[in-house]
Order: sequence, then structure tokens, then C-alpha cells
Amino acid sequence: QSYRGCSVMFRFAVLALFAQVAVASAKSACEGVYENLVDDFVKDNFDIKLMEGTFYELAYHDYTQPRNLCGCERSVKTIDTTTTPTSINDLFTLKCPAGSNGKDQITHLFFNETEAPGRLDGKCSFFEPFSGNDVCPDYLIDVGTRTAGEPYPWLLELQCVERKNGGLLFAGINFYARDKSNETLTEMLESAESHGLNEFVQGGFPSGLKIVDHSDCTYPPEDA
Repeated sequence: QSYRGCSVMFRFAVLALFAQVAVASAKSACEGVYENLVDDFVKDNFDIKLMEGTFYELAYHDYTQPRNLCGCERSVKTIDTTTTPTSINDLFTLKCPAGSNGKDQITHLFFNETEAPGRLDGKCSFFEPFSGNDVCPDYLIDVGTRTAGEPYPWLLELQCVERKNGGLLFAGINFYARDKSNETLTEMLESAESHGLNEFVQGGFPSGLKIVDHSDCTYPPEDA
């Protein structure tokens, strides 16, 4: 009886040890995003000033946006080189309901450049109670060109925020382009798949992408 009791205790001890090792070695939700998903061209050539201008959101995976109520999403990005680090003032607008009869909803977003080319840090205090900080890392996965110095024709962005325990709190994917063509959207969708974003698209809640119809849209002034 004593031997059997020791055997059972030993098994429990081994299982507990394996559980501790598994927890310690578990990959956090956003680990490796920069190293594995951001395109090498972006890492080698990123210039925040090439992001300046007006972009239309062609698609998104983002539960902070009212997916079926609003539309006509647009982002006007202004680069401020007088700050340290260089920053982006992002005038993000949408209409609720979607279409020319909707009411403009205006949000002023702010991002700082970081030492990692292609990573920006946004301010998102609304996640702080769950994440433990007010920073939303914003990764430029791809920028639509392989010519250094050319203004970026489109921006494929991923925001990845972890819970305090390392689990995924938020994954936002934004498809911003200077034009609204289906050809550009197709190119961006192909880039998203080739860069490994489908895991985030299909794994989030709600899953999938929302395609934005800009055909009946009007927009507020770019200095609103």
C-alpha cells in the first residue's frame, strides 16, 4: 500500500512539473509578430513620412468598429516631425449609418514611431484594465511597394494586444489604401494571406473580414 501510494504521489508530482513547464514555455499571443509577420522590405526601408496622406479603409477585422451599423471609413494621417519620437496624428472618420445620409463620427488617434522600423505605438487606455498598459502596438505588415522612398500606396496594419496573462485580448487588422479599387483590395488580401494574417482573421470574434463599400460615401473635411 505504501509503495502504491508513493507511486501515485510521484505521478502527480511529474504531471504538476510538466504543467509548470508548459505554462512557462507557452507562447504569448503576440509573440513573434514583428519578427515573423512584418515584411523584410518594411524592416529595412521603413520611413514614417511616407505614410502621410488620405487613406480609405477597404476592409477590416476589428471588433472596436460597429461592423454592421457604420461604414465609409477613412484615415487622414499627418506626420509630426517636431515631436520626439516622430508621431502620427490620425483623423479617423466613419458614417453611421453607412452612406451619404449617415452622420459623421470623428476620432483623433495618435501613434508614436518606435526604434523597430515598421512598429508604431498607439494610445488605447480603454484596454488598460485588461492588458495592464495603455499601449497598442501597431505593426506595418506591408506597404504596397518595393521601391524605397515611394509614398506608400497602401498600408496593411495589425494591432495586437495581449491580456495580462499573455492571451489574446485584441487583434485588429486594417486595410488602408489611397484608392478604393477592387484591384487594390485583391492585392492587399493576397498580401495578408501570404504574411500569415489569416490566423488572426479567422481566430478572432467576430471572425472574418468586413469589406467596406465606399460607393455611396461622402466624407468630412480632412481637417475636421
